Amino acid sequence: AAQFDAGSDEAFLNTLNIPGIRRAADLRSAAVLNMNGPFWIHDAAPTFPSQWIQSVYQALGKADALRIETDAASEQAILDWLAKQ
Repeated sequence: AAQFDAGSDEAFLNTLNIPGIRRAADLRSAAVLNMNGPFWIHDAAPTFPSQWIQSVYQALGKADALRIETDAASEQAILDWLAKQ
């Protein structure tokens, strides 16, 4: 997530300049559309909607498929995670 400030309109305009993305529920929608397999978000900023995403995964019985961390993962950790999938 590269410490992306999901609560900032300016961050969306500068980084993810996709017209209407915030009206479509932004990163929350993207996260819940990926419920067919494991999902790992690392380097999440304090404004990332982690709690909301976790609550949806929990409510749908998919809590084990989601991993959200505030620290950036190393390249080796990412490769190891991908190899297990």
